[in-house]
Amino acid sequence: MTQGSQGGTERCGACRFYLANKDSNPKDPTGLCRRYPPHAGGETDSTWPEVSDLDWCGEYAARG
Repeated sequence: MTQGSQGGTERCGACRFYLANKDSNPKDPTGLCRRYPPHAGGETDSTWPEVSDLDWCGEYAARG
């Protein structure tokens, strides 16, 4: 397992592909993962996956 899976710093909130939803609510712990193009979500909508800033995955990339 990666460091992030055990509570380390490799979390979505610190990833370069994470876009926080802080504009509408500064306390909102969610954001969008922009690692890949958006997924088809319905008849006309496409969306990026919504994730928590504490989530993690195997494709973490540090900001910078």
